[in-house]
Amino acid sequence: MKKYLLLIILIGFWACEDNNSESNDGPTPGQNPNYVGIWYKTFFAQYDSSECEGDNYMGGGADSSQSEFYTLFEDGTTLTTNTWSCAAPENENNSNCKSTWSSIENSITIGSGFLSITYQVTETNGILKMSRQLKGYSDMAEENPICQLYEYTKIDN
Repeated sequence: MKKYLLLIILIGFWACEDNNSESNDGPTPGQNPNYVGIWYKTFFAQYDSSECEGDNYMGGGADSSQSEFYTLFEDGTTLTTNTWSCAAPENENNSNCKSTWSSIENSITIGSGFLSITYQVTETNGILKMSRQLKGYSDMAEENPICQLYEYTKIDN
C-alpha cells in the first residue's frame, strides 16, 4: 500500500512540474508579434441604428487627443492607460489596469473569461486598427437600436 501511495505522490509532483522555465525571447504563443505595442483610441461614436453607420448622435467621432490607450507587451500582458479608472501614472501599480491579451488570426482579445473584450484587426496602407462594435437598445422596450463603435490605432514603437 505504501508503494502505491508513493507512486501516486511522485506522479502528482511530476504532473505539477514547471514546464515554463525556459526563457522566451519573443511573444507568447497565441500572440501575433505585429500586435505588440501601443494602441491609441482614435475613434468612438454611438449610432442611432442597429448598424455602426449613419448619423452618430453621441461620441465625437475622431479622437485626436490619443489620451486613452492599451499597451500590449510581448509577455502577453497589457496595461490600460487614461480611462476613467486607469489614470497615469498610478495605473502602473493598479491591478485593475493590468490584464492579458491574445490574438487569433485578425482579432485581439484583451482580458480573460467573463471580463474580456475582443477587437477585430484590419490593416490599411500598413496601419493597423482594432475595432469593436457593441449593439443594443437605448430603451427598455428594445424599440430603438443603437450601435457603439470603438477604434484604436497602433502606433509604431
